Amino acid sequence: PRTVAGEGGADAEAVRLAVAALPDREREVVELLYGLNGGEVLSLTAVAGRLGVGRDAVAAVKQRAAERLDIRLRVRAGPR
Repeated sequence: PRTVAGEGGADAEAVRLAVAALPDREREVVELLYGLNGGEVLSLTAVAGRLGVGRDAVAAVKQRAAERLDIRLRVRAGPR
């Protein structure tokens, strides 16, 4: 699957910077779930197994990361 972070341009750079600014655990979960940095795209269950936590814990971390990314990318984009 193609991701914005895998494409070129200013939007991709904004996503890369926003992901890099996440707390370590959130960044790791996002990178694993979406195959960033050349990695394989993994399911919630696969990420949970890799990290040694439950699937619900990964889903909660993913949700927090998504909220932070949404805020960071909205601020960067400015008013429309």
